[in-house]
Amino acid sequence: MAPPETHAATPARLAWLDAARGIGIVLVVLGHILGGLRDAGLIERSGFGAHLFYAIYSFHMPLFFWLAGSLVDARLAKGCGRFLQATLIGVVWPYFLWGFLQSLANHLGSAYTNHQYPFDAQRLISFLWQPPAQFWFLYALFLLHLLALLSRHIPRGLCLGAASALSLAALWAWPESSSILVWTAMPAWAYFAGCLLGNAPLWPGEAALRRVAPVLVPLLLLACGTVSILVQDHGDAPGLNLPILPATLAGVGAVILACRCWGQHLSGLQCLGQFSMSIYVLHVLIVAGTRIALVKLLHIEALWLILPSQLLLGIGVPLALAALARRWNINRLLGLG
Repeated sequence: MAPPETHAATPARLAWLDAARGIGIVLVVLGHILGGLRDAGLIERSGFGAHLFYAIYSFHMPLFFWLAGSLVDARLAKGCGRFLQATLIGVVWPYFLWGFLQSLANHLGSAYTNHQYPFDAQRLISFLWQPPAQFWFLYALFLLHLLALLSRHIPRGLCLGAASALSLAALWAWPESSSILVWTAMPAWAYFAGCLLGNAPLWPGEAALRRVAPVLVPLLLLACGTVSILVQDHGDAPGLNLPILPATLAGVGAVILACRCWGQHLSGLQCLGQFSMSIYVLHVLIVAGTRIALVKLLHIEALWLILPSQLLLGIGVPLALAALARRWNINRLLGLG
């Protein structure tokens, strides 16, 4: 989910990437909404909401890692120094800034949230090896960017092979480890698949796939949902593992194929994709605050009102703040892409 270099008219070759990011960020927000409602006891752990929750979690982050890898080699071609500078500004700074602010807000609002959040000097120092909440993605992305930089002279096919082997080992080890290194290794295959395929106008075999996309995309989504339902364990921390891998591949494939075919026509999703970093770092605060206001303060428990309100505000408020920050030219200072 690397921030785009510009918010001007999207070139045709980037349109599908922005549209895919747009789909991905909507899934991220919706997934966190469903998880919060589940933890609050407002949706059942075995109903439709839970099934959708697990289906989303089976592939939405590997999708983002694939997309993040797609432009890496093009950016490396502009110079390693520029690549590192962009990574520090666009990944590392938002990680520390918004990780700190969200952790502080969670601690101050612990009386109203689903979990207790310690906040002290030890917790802040632990950001160096223990990412807070959803910011694990930025930590893992930073590590993978460094790996891509160090391996830039190695054929990407070999990198993908090595990354896939590493991912399989990490997926097998998932139940025993919550290390950020394991969490980084699990989607490494997706990141380097993005590096290998990049943003080429046409991938090998893609022309044939496009002809059957109207049928294949729904089938892939159906496969993703079916597998995720069959293998979910209704646990508190859904994650990637070997049994869920077919759902991961199907979900990622469905979104990428759909956006490669029709992404240039999805201007609304392209806009969301261009601001995906802003939405990612801000949405948890917004959706949690909305749920607390509606449920704890106003005593509203109607899902038909809570869920759409969280989704609308969780996307709309970060968009508005990012637009203002860009207008005032403080978006990078605020870590908003």
